[in-house]
Amino acid sequence: MSGQLARHPGSPQSYTALSELHEVAVQMESMLRSRVQRLTEKLAVMRGRREAIGTSLRELELSRVKLSSSRLLAQDREELSRIFSALAGSTDASTARPDTGLLDDLREARKAVILAEALMEVKGY
Repeated sequence: MSGQLARHPGSPQSYTALSELHEVAVQMESMLRSRVQRLTEKLAVMRGRREAIGTSLRELELSRVKLSSSRLLAQDREELSRIFSALAGSTDASTARPDTGLLDDLREARKAVILAEALMEVKGY
């Protein structure tokens, strides 16, 4: 740009004015480049934070699913234990001899719940 100013055919006053404008333009360009640099850095920080928040949300959702699964398994296990205990310890005349097939089925169901729970732990649910 200074080469173009040197070839300027106008008056010395216009040359001085153009030179001052050129200096202001160079300063503004430098200032704007600095601003862009700072904004780019802030944007990178904000993107990092957003990514960290997203990761935390995914981990929280996974924990919520694990908790729900654990609660359901605990309820199922508790219900099976309650039914098993009720059938095994019944003193009612009509159920004095508990149905051994039903008791075996309940034992198998209890084992299935325990195995399902173990499998969920291994898989990380």
